[in-house]
Amino acid sequence: MSRYYDFFCPVKLMAGEQALEQLAGELRALGAARPLLLTDKGVGGSGLAGLVTRLLAEGGLPVVACWDEIPADSSTAVVEQIAARYRELGCDSLV
Repeated sequence: MSRYYDFFCPVKLMAGEQALEQLAGELRALGAARPLLLTDKGVGGSGLAGLVTRLLAEGGLPVVACWDEIPADSSTAVVEQIAARYRELGCDSLV
C-alpha cells in the first residue's frame, strides 16, 4: 500500500469593484456552460442570488437552476440531493 498522498488545489481569489462581473468569463475559461447556483434562503431572499444570476446571464453564462435549500448545518444527504439535481439538469459547474 502506497503511503504517498498528493493534493493540488489552485485557488484564484477575485475581490473588489466589478469582481462579480468577471465571474461568467472566469467560469467560461474553465469550460463551464451550465452552472447550478447554490445558496440558502437568506442569500436568495436578500437579492444576492438574483444579482449573481443576472450577471452570469449578462456575461453569456445563464444559470440552469438555483438550489436555495442549503441549511446552515448541511449534511451528506443535502450533498446527495444536490448531486442528483446537478446530474438531472446536465450541469457542468457549481456557483
